[in-house]
Amino acid sequence: MSARTGVASRVAPARRAWTPPGAVARPIQWLVLHQKTAAALLFAALVLVYLWPVLLGGKMLSPLSLLYQFIPWQGDVPAGVNHYFNPLLSDIAQAHYPWNTLARQFIRAGTFPAWSQHAFAGTPFFANPQTVVLSPFALPLWILPLNYALGLVAALKLWAAAFGMYLLVRELRLGFWPGILAGTSYALCAFNIVWLTHETLPAVAAMLPWTIWLVERTLRTRTLGPALGLALASAMALTGGHPGTELHVMGATVLYTLVRTCTIEEPDRRQRLRGLGLAAAGI
Repeated sequence: MSARTGVASRVAPARRAWTPPGAVARPIQWLVLHQKTAAALLFAALVLVYLWPVLLGGKMLSPLSLLYQFIPWQGDVPAGVNHYFNPLLSDIAQAHYPWNTLARQFIRAGTFPAWSQHAFAGTPFFANPQTVVLSPFALPLWILPLNYALGLVAALKLWAAAFGMYLLVRELRLGFWPGILAGTSYALCAFNIVWLTHETLPAVAAMLPWTIWLVERTLRTRTLGPALGLALASAMALTGGHPGTELHVMGATVLYTLVRTCTIEEPDRRQRLRGLGLAAAGI
């Protein structure tokens, strides 16, 4: 006690580094509050685990070993090559990989890849949709080392398929974990995995949940933003490179639009027609 003031005093304890309570849980709490970001990260982790050998393990996602069946590579066949032969994928080694190589050479030289002089007396190149020259998914093929970019492009398609399906499920008023389950199931469905190395088919199929999600948002909000997003998603689907799958995806999108327009809870006929018009414009 101070003799002059009569107020008790005590020595302040030495300061220690203060750790906020619950600091470890804060990132988890933030992800709970930002569920879309959490879903995007979970799908990224899933794709990383699935494609680990080609994303970080130095492997290549392409069955080019099939070329050992042909001259001049027949004399260099390594031991055990039969364990990773799949003749059903021969068109990747004989067509898709050469197309990617040629398109990459053209684009890097600043030339639009409209014509190939390497087949017959010359053939149209850009007219073949499976060259995927305009697909946004193909950008890594022109920028990064080709053998690595093949795996990264596949990862982007699987992630887009998963996250698009998650957004659609949440738009339909289901919860976080049903969205994760649906996204995982769609990304790893047989169609996407069997055709993953063919590039074009999953590039189109990955956009199906996006187009339907944006149709749903357009019909509900009847605003221009979702319609513009639908136009972008439709463009990505139509530049994916496989006309048959494009027909399926866009046909399913149109069918969903018509059925949903008739069933949406909107008593005003004018508002329904406005939503339908915006969705049709987006498609």
